[in-house]
Order: sequence, then C-alpha cells, then structure tokens
Amino acid sequence: MKRFYEVDFIKGVAVILMVIFHYFYFGTQMGKLNYNTNEGLLFIMGKLAHITFIFMVGINLVITRLNQKDMTDQEYRQDQYKRLLFIICVAAFISFFTYLTFPDNWIKFGILHFIPVGIFLLLPLVKRPNVALMVATGLESIHQLNEAGYLTELYQYVPEIPAFILGLYNYRFAALDHFAIIKYLPVMALGIYTGNQVYTYKNRKIKQLNYLDNVLTKENIIVKLGKHSLSIYMAHLVIIYLYFRYLV
Repeated sequence: MKRFYEVDFIKGVAVILMVIFHYFYFGTQMGKLNYNTNEGLLFIMGKLAHITFIFMVGINLVITRLNQKDMTDQEYRQDQYKRLLFIICVAAFISFFTYLTFPDNWIKFGILHFIPVGIFLLLPLVKRPNVALMVATGLESIHQLNEAGYLTELYQYVPEIPAFILGLYNYRFAALDHFAIIKYLPVMALGIYTGNQVYTYKNRKIKQLNYLDNVLTKENIIVKLGKHSLSIYMAHLVIIYLYFRYLV
C-alpha cells in the first residue's frame, strides 16, 4: 500500500496544533488557566487543526480507494464501514469521558462523531470529484444563508436534535466541542475533490510533488504523529485532563 508521507506530515502538524490548543482550552475550562481561546492565535490554531483533519479525511478516502483499486465499490465501502465502527467507538468513549468530567458541557457531536457520519455520506462520491465539489459548494451556500438568517422560517419544521447535528440552530445543547454537518461536510467533500486532482494509483498527478519522497520519510517525527493521529487524539484528552485535575 503506497503511503504519501506529506499526508501524514500535514496531519502531524495538525496534531501538534490540536494538542497545544486543547492544553490551553481544557486548562481554562477547568479553572487552572485563564486564556481566551475564542479569538487570537489560540483560536486560529484550533480551527486550523480541526479543518485540516477533516480536509485530510477526504484526501485519505481517495488515496485508500486508489490503493484498493482491485476491490469493487461494495467491497471498498464494507472495508470503510469496519473502520467507521472503530471511530464510532472512540467517539462514544469521548462522549462518556466528557460526560463524567464536564457533565454540563459534554461532547454530543464532536469531530469524532462528525467524521464517521461524513465518511458514510460521502463514500459514494470518492470517485466522483466533480459531484463532491458540487456538494461542497451547495452545502457551503446553505451554511452561509443560514448564518445570514435567511433560513429561520424553516426552523419550525426541523426538530431540535437533527437541527443541532446539522447545524441549523441550537437553543438547548451546550457542548465543549460541536461539528455541524452543514458547516464541515463541505470541507471533507473538498478534500475528496482535491485528492482526486493530486493523486493517482501509487503516484502523484502533480509530478513536481514527487521531490517530497526525498524530503519526508516514515522516520520523520511529525510523519509518525500524523500516522497515529486518532490514537493521539483519544489519549491526549485524557492526559491533559488528568494533568490539570491532579498535578496542577
């Protein structure tokens, strides 16, 4: 299976940004630090990490499909569904952990809840980059219309829980982390489009990028972080909480 180490490197950078952001975010939430994470450099770091992860999920879907070209579409989807079950289990753990530690703001639909839902919805578009781009454009248009207040008349037809998950409105649910489908699915869809433009079977369409094979290797520490980003995500939340809970 061909690995493009720039993908892991980018995810590794996102991991570093995420850990730094969560250190200050959870430290502030627990009353051990006092930083405004809703603006400035920390806010930018957090958003950049989240958006990068979601975008790279779309690219990874394309690369995985290219590497499994001998599979039928049905076999590929079944293989992805098995991976989704693991992510769903991790998401359930995050919800349970934050329910115990932050009962008023536990994570109900965070990034690890969003990712399996997004993958499930976009799997049929992995080999249809133009359709993925159309979906990204359409959903982003809906998001902007909603942000501008043009869709408020429709709220009465959408129950609270679906509206919260979709990102139409939220009058009741407080959470440390929330990733609405309408807001972030365009990012993943754009990743699918980009992956199809940059990569082909065991190679890159943009030949100038092949020099990266001489720069990045599997021994690069940031590449290693990116390769194990999901495990790091789960572990670092627990470690940061225990640090501020018992050592600070």
